[in-house]
Amino acid sequence: MEASSVQIIAQVIGVIAAAFGIFGYLLKQDKRLKLLMTGQNIWLCLHFALMGAWTASLITLMTALRNYLSLKTLSYKFTIFFIFSYLVIGVMSYDSWLDILPVTATVTSTYAYFHLSQEKLRFVLLFGTML
Repeated sequence: MEASSVQIIAQVIGVIAAAFGIFGYLLKQDKRLKLLMTGQNIWLCLHFALMGAWTASLITLMTALRNYLSLKTLSYKFTIFFIFSYLVIGVMSYDSWLDILPVTATVTSTYAYFHLSQEKLRFVLLFGTML
């Protein structure tokens, strides 16, 4: 099966997004990590949109907004809003027990973005990535 030019562009954008994530984890400053992870999610949003995965695209855009807001505030109100939003999406899209894994990852990383720093932040983000 031959890939279309849109699929190829989508995959190139996915590689760019991965590079943002890798470089973000290498940085010691939390603000730069969060900024690069915001960029990663914007690229992933475009990647998923080009692939026609609209739910993934919108959730990734919401995650980019979460990451960006965590640069501006450490408010528990935003933590609760995003955790509640991810739980609602998880319940609405639940199909099997495996669907619990990405919800767990987004909930734990939401707490980490707003309330953890340095090694603890990176450890929880790594945990979420492994899920």
